[in-house]
Amino acid sequence: MIWSLLLSFPNVRERGRKLFTGGLAWRNRLLDEFSNYIRQAYAYFAAAVPVQDSSAALLYYYASLNLGKAELLTTNPHAIYQCTVHHGLSYSPGSSALPMTARLKVEPGVFRLLLDKRVGTQTPANQSLAVGRLMPRATENYTRLEDESWSESRLARVHHSVGWDATHIWSSVATPSAEVFLDHPRTAQRWNAALTETFSPDLGDLVFQIKHPYLRWRFFQSREPSPLQTPAHVSATDMTTLITRTASDLLGVVEAPYDLGAEGTAHASLLKTRQLAIPPSLCNYALMFYCSSLARYEPSKLDQRIYGLQAWGLHYFVQNTAIRLLSDAYYGITGTRLLFTGYRGRRV
Repeated sequence: MIWSLLLSFPNVRERGRKLFTGGLAWRNRLLDEFSNYIRQAYAYFAAAVPVQDSSAALLYYYASLNLGKAELLTTNPHAIYQCTVHHGLSYSPGSSALPMTARLKVEPGVFRLLLDKRVGTQTPANQSLAVGRLMPRATENYTRLEDESWSESRLARVHHSVGWDATHIWSSVATPSAEVFLDHPRTAQRWNAALTETFSPDLGDLVFQIKHPYLRWRFFQSREPSPLQTPAHVSATDMTTLITRTASDLLGVVEAPYDLGAEGTAHASLLKTRQLAIPPSLCNYALMFYCSSLARYEPSKLDQRIYGLQAWGLHYFVQNTAIRLLSDAYYGITGTRLLFTGYRGRRV
C-alpha cells in the first residue's frame, strides 16, 4: 500500500510536481531527482524483504537513505539536488565490546538534515548517540525490550481532544505514562510551558472515555486557551490554529502517532543532562544505520550464538521496523501519517 502511494509520485508526474514549489522547469528537475531516489529505495526494500536475518539491515538502511533524500528534496532541495550528501551518521568498528554499548556520531549529512527538519532545531556537530538509549525509543522494539527486562520504555501514547466554551478554545491531552518523558527536566520544561495538569474526572470519563481505572493516566490542558474568532462559534480556522499551535509548542517532545487510537507519541530526551530530541522515527533510522554497519564491518555482533539476547534484539528490530521507516518517509514527504493495527494501514 505505501509503496503504491510513493511510486505514484514518479509514475504520475502531475501528482509528483505538486510536492515542489517554483517554476515548472525547476519542479520537473526536482521530480526527476526525487523519482530516482524513490525507485532506488523500492529496489533496495524489495531486495531486503526475503532476507530472513539481520543482514537485511544493509538493504533496509539504503532504502531509508534514499527515502530520506527524497523527503529533503521537498523542503530543502538546495542541500540535496546535485550535491554530494553523506550519511550524517558514523560508527567506528571495534569501538565497543558489546552491541548495546556502541555509540554513533552525528555528522553533516542526511540524518542531521532530517533531524533538523523534524525537530526544528540545529543539532550540535559531533553529537554522540548511545545505541543503548536509542533502543527503548524505537517504536517497534521498546515493548519487546520491556518484555525481556532490558530497559523501561521511553515512549508514551498521547491522546488529544479539543475543548471550548463561549469565548475560548483549548487542547486537552491524556497520557497513560507521563513519567516516561516528564522525569527529564528539560523535556518537562517544554511540556509544562504549553500544558498544565488538571485533575478533572470529566476528562477521563467524558472527553477521552477511558473505561479502565486511572491507575497511571494523567490529564493536561492548554496553559493559555486561544480566543475564538467569533464568540460562541467554533470555526474550522479556530480548530486548525489551535492544533497547529499545540503541535508547534510540543515539537521535540511529541511526534505524530504510530498506532490507531492515539494522536501522538511522546518521547524523552536522549540525554540526561540536557535536552536532545531524537524522535522515534529517527531513532529507528539511526538504529537501522547501526545494524547495517554491523552487517558490513562486524557481522559477529549480530550472531545470536555469541551475543545472545543483545543480538536477538537487533535481529527483532531489523525484521519488524522496516514498515515503520516506510511510514515515516511517507509522512515526511506528504504530511500524511499512515496508522497501523498490525500491518493494516489507515490514512489520517
